[in-house]
Amino acid sequence: MILAERPSALVVASSLGVTLRTMQRNLRLWGTTFEELLTAFLMLRAAHELRGEDSSVTDVAFILGYSDSGHFTRAFKRWAGCTPRDFRSKEDTDLPALQMCMLQEPLPNVLPTASGSNDRLTAPSFTRS
Repeated sequence: MILAERPSALVVASSLGVTLRTMQRNLRLWGTTFEELLTAFLMLRAAHELRGEDSSVTDVAFILGYSDSGHFTRAFKRWAGCTPRDFRSKEDTDLPALQMCMLQEPLPNVLPTASGSNDRLTAPSFTRS
């Protein structure tokens, strides 16, 4: 999947069948924001793509919707503390650990309520293993 453009919070809320305000309120209950989740997604997707041998850094930047590999490289360095090339060369890089660097909790499973109501989301219970 190539991100032609970044999904907006409104588009995501709509695709979940809830209002933007409801999605924002529930994300706040989980202690996060749409922007934090989007950044976490981009970071994890970048790490996954960089683990593959088929994609260049420029290809990964394009897949994630960056118009320039330099912008992607700066963003990745901010997220991971190293450049995409350095990340790729590290054999022991652990993707779940990288996720935990970005988030204190795993990404929530955002689902409409069991009652079928589309006006709110249920917050999952987070437990540490």
